[in-house]
Amino acid sequence: MNTALRSVRMRMAIGLVCAIFTLPWPAPAAWIALHSFNGWWADDLQNGAVVKAKEVADQKMKLNDVAFAPSGDWVVLFGGNGYWTSNVHLPACRKLTELQSGAHTFKCVAFAPNGGWVVFYDLNGYAYENIPAEAVKAIEQVANSGGTLKWFAFAPGGGWCLFHGRNSYVARDIPGNCFKKIQELAGHDSELETVSFPGGTGWVFFFDKGGFYAGNIPDDAFQRLVELQKTGTPRAIAFAMGAQFDPKATYVLEEKPSRHIHATLSTDIALPNGQVDEWYLYAPEFPNLPSQREMRTTFEPAGQIVRDESALKRPLFLTRLTDHRKEVRTVLTIDGTLYSRQLRVLGAGQTAPVVKELLPDQVQYFTRVSPTSDIETAVFRNWMQRNGLTRAASESELAFAHRVFAFIVHHNTYQWPTDNHTATQVCTTGKSDCGGLSALFTGVMRANGIPARLLGGRWASSQKPGNKTGDYGNWHVKAEFFAHGVGWVPVDGSSALSDPDGENTFFGHDHGDHVAFVLDEDMVVNSFISGPQKVPLIQGIIYWWRGRGNGDNSRFDDLWTVQQEKQ
Repeated sequence: MNTALRSVRMRMAIGLVCAIFTLPWPAPAAWIALHSFNGWWADDLQNGAVVKAKEVADQKMKLNDVAFAPSGDWVVLFGGNGYWTSNVHLPACRKLTELQSGAHTFKCVAFAPNGGWVVFYDLNGYAYENIPAEAVKAIEQVANSGGTLKWFAFAPGGGWCLFHGRNSYVARDIPGNCFKKIQELAGHDSELETVSFPGGTGWVFFFDKGGFYAGNIPDDAFQRLVELQKTGTPRAIAFAMGAQFDPKATYVLEEKPSRHIHATLSTDIALPNGQVDEWYLYAPEFPNLPSQREMRTTFEPAGQIVRDESALKRPLFLTRLTDHRKEVRTVLTIDGTLYSRQLRVLGAGQTAPVVKELLPDQVQYFTRVSPTSDIETAVFRNWMQRNGLTRAASESELAFAHRVFAFIVHHNTYQWPTDNHTATQVCTTGKSDCGGLSALFTGVMRANGIPARLLGGRWASSQKPGNKTGDYGNWHVKAEFFAHGVGWVPVDGSSALSDPDGENTFFGHDHGDHVAFVLDEDMVVNSFISGPQKVPLIQGIIYWWRGRGNGDNSRFDDLWTVQQEKQ
């Protein structure tokens, strides 16, 4: 978090200045910082722009610029007039291709939130489309007077900033602190280099070969820029923000390998006051899903694979022990590959992949009433009607789901631990944890005939050393809904609550950082004691025992450890 104590930082020994100003919480963003000739640093090595930037650097060519479009597409400018892109059909890329036929040198490319764009090349060459008239006038005035067009950037809400010459600038509707510092530095004859706006009220600009000022940018980005000053000269940074959802656009779900994991859940159970004749231990066999694939699971003590008694018939390990032990240690081991998923606007000339539709019985199951999706209560139905959470005839599944997700994010708060787990409880109290908020979302989807499901599990990171069950075991629950022609779309309601742009950042965007233990909720398993039992969500080991005595002073501790290798 950016704090007032970090309002100014100076490194006078080598003449560099950096500062960050206190503003509201910064919005999370993928980013890539450029430094020196072709140096770079990024927070997401799986991002396509980062992969191409590395290729350019490995070939010892200069990295000129990296830019992200609102659609999630990207462009990397390098060398004289080289460029890589995720989508050659972008209008700006068509212009870049056209310019490649001449001996031009690309400087920068910028994308506006409304789809407009600007390209600078050579001394004062430029191209643009759908940008504010004042910006056009400013660019033309510099070019017509023989000046140097240096850098252009768009800010959220229609703002923009132009750097030209050594330290001249023109800006409209950018954050006030940013404008004041630019004005101040220009007045001191500093050379203005580049400027970026990550979203919200964030900003950062570079000057005098490695100095920078910033406000409300992600903390890891700020810290990295400070570190880069020690070994090089940071000169630009690009942010890939969560795109604003466009209900009229056609979307596809882009899926990429995120990381390979080797995870272990070690569990210790003790019954000091019980005389145990037989243990019944259940552990999940981790499912293959769009978010996790090639999953391999082992369980010790060894047992057999059985199926739960619900319609999904999900596989479980069942181990029965009859050696009268009072203590049991189990080890559940998982290997597999997690996938990131992100909604992306289908570009002009692109064809959407074929998505297999759900079978009728799958639709019926994932629109059912359940203990958490108690969607037939009068309280829940009245709440939906009162808040307009009924899908319109002309509304697509994606558009309706985004509207519901935004409503939940803006009208609920996070609470853990909590007793509010069902859709009716959460809509009444307006507060819950990740499971309850996910249940509220799936409940609204199901009540409107849209298949939805819960993914209960744990984050793909190790439990904090020393934490035992009852503390925080890295548990987390996400949700998915099925959209025709798109597939299972991920949403994360509790994570969205801590992000100013959460309704976009965590809608249709999964970083591939979560391991689902089972598919959906309501497993039905044989307890061998009191017949079939319904288990709402499985995020660890479950057990029953037969014998004499009681469970007083029983102990149940587990530890979740994860080794991961980014793909």
